[in-house]
Amino acid sequence: MKTHRFIGNFSLHPGVIRVTDPDIVHQMRKVLKLVSDEHLVLGDGKMQEGLCRLVTYERAAAVVEVLEIHKNMNEPRRNAMLFCAILKKELFEMVAQKATEVGIREIIPVVTARTVKLNLRQDRLEKIVREASEQSGRGQLPIVQKAMSLEDALEYAKHNDANLFFDIGEGTLQLSGSTQRVGIFIGPEGGWEERELALARERECRVVGLGPLTLRGETAAIVASYLVVHG
Repeated sequence: MKTHRFIGNFSLHPGVIRVTDPDIVHQMRKVLKLVSDEHLVLGDGKMQEGLCRLVTYERAAAVVEVLEIHKNMNEPRRNAMLFCAILKKELFEMVAQKATEVGIREIIPVVTARTVKLNLRQDRLEKIVREASEQSGRGQLPIVQKAMSLEDALEYAKHNDANLFFDIGEGTLQLSGSTQRVGIFIGPEGGWEERELALARERECRVVGLGPLTLRGETAAIVASYLVVHG
């Protein structure tokens, strides 16, 4: 039987604790219909998690007993940050979900010259990221930053070991094993403008590609994230 996982602002310690996050309590009680004595895992989003037993429900809380505490060992070795041009809301939400599943540590929406839609909801993205982290067994919640201009994003990324600017028809992706902090820049539908590519090169980004085929923005973001995190 699957052991369900929940990530929240938990203070984990051996013994009985109360879970009061209304979304998590609702998920446990109404959606998954967990019952007394079922086991579950609570994670604090900072690598610590506890194997727990559900004791009972109160009116607005779940009472659980923490049986053991351990460190989550599932996080990828490479610290990858996804700088993704803002796409249509449902497409960007899918990117956030799938990038979380493959191990991205930070998601940064980027406003580019060809960006049209700006209606991202921070709370909605954070909820998607949390649920994807729970589902995929992660021990650390990716950070979702507020939208930045491309110039600010490049400045934010300047301390990375490498920054990869993905564009169609460019050289193939190669990273050495010693490259730990990596920025992944994915452009909008229609691609980067020439001045944006020039700015990236000026900031010492490596302009690379994903092969000769033209990928949609959400496809490129997910594929590039996986290749960088696990390559």
